[in-house]
Amino acid sequence: MSTAVEKIAEKSELSLLLHKNACTDEGITQEEKERAKQLIANPEFSEKVCWLCEMTNRKESAIFDTNMCQSHAYHVLATRK
Repeated sequence: MSTAVEKIAEKSELSLLLHKNACTDEGITQEEKERAKQLIANPEFSEKVCWLCEMTNRKESAIFDTNMCQSHAYHVLATRK
């Protein structure tokens, strides 16, 4: 059985950056933002469909463990939400 710390350690670099950007007061540095953009631009897709696209009957592939497509990942990065 995995602990919460182990589950966090299993998350991808992109997932961790998006979470830090959206859920902390300080957000991410410009360098981290550029790294996140690189990861979004060259993603590893999962077999899952983006959960936000599913709500509108779209079928965009989700990036690895973010469960979001590229356009929604960019949106989350830009808006910090």
